[in-house]
Amino acid sequence: MPLTESSPTSEIDTHKWRNCDLVDELAILNVTPISAFMNKVVEPWLDTLNAEEEGRKADLSSSDYLRHWNLHQTREIRQISLQNFCLSIDGMFERELRAWLKSALYQLLSADSKRDESGWLKVIRTGDLDKLSGLLQEHRKIGLSAFPAYPVLRLMKTVANICRHGEGRSVAELSQYYPHFWSLCTVANKPSTGWVSDDQALYSSLILPAKILSDFFDAVKQFWTDVRYIFLNSGGGSLPRDKRNQELDDLRKMRWAYARKIAGDPIFKRSVVV
Repeated sequence: MPLTESSPTSEIDTHKWRNCDLVDELAILNVTPISAFMNKVVEPWLDTLNAEEEGRKADLSSSDYLRHWNLHQTREIRQISLQNFCLSIDGMFERELRAWLKSALYQLLSADSKRDESGWLKVIRTGDLDKLSGLLQEHRKIGLSAFPAYPVLRLMKTVANICRHGEGRSVAELSQYYPHFWSLCTVANKPSTGWVSDDQALYSSLILPAKILSDFFDAVKQFWTDVRYIFLNSGGGSLPRDKRNQELDDLRKMRWAYARKIAGDPIFKRSVVV
């Protein structure tokens, strides 16, 4: 569903499914390891690099090429760090998503279907996001695209593939649907000619903004929060009705606020390809 500032609601608001007991109830805990990774690893390391860069900028001399080189090296280290952190966040989310789907389907499917490793289990092990979404749609009647965080999660996967492989299909996809990504990240490093069609030039000129890691984390958190919402909305848990309704209301407001935020953020604006 397209996100607009005036229409923040989604299919999540009314969707119900057959709950999978603790599998769905504990899914919200998938936020914990990524949150710890952000708080204890990513943010302290980026703060250290930012402080180092500021110190090197204050110590610059136009005639001292070594100091300029040291500043350049600090910025290069930041980009390498951002790329590896992006890979880590994407990898953690993908493992959590596959494990959740596998555990849920083991409860939902018959004994014969559980033994069908050439079917749904193979998709869970090796399928891309589209195929995982198809499984979710088939067995829980809602696809990944219904989740407001999905456009950001899909962008995270594309960026992670670029960080992993460099030039190739993912960088071409990013330049096709998010050509503004380069101008938002950097203007000085964009090649002057042929940059839209040259994968190598695209990859080498892409500079990730530090905020994108927080954006990816927020998307992961919102996805699992929405799983929690559907679980409660489907009658899961043992909360008294008033507390359940209050939590549902709070989670709904969080989702609407998130949808408005990404709808208004230019970095997530997907271009229409004619």
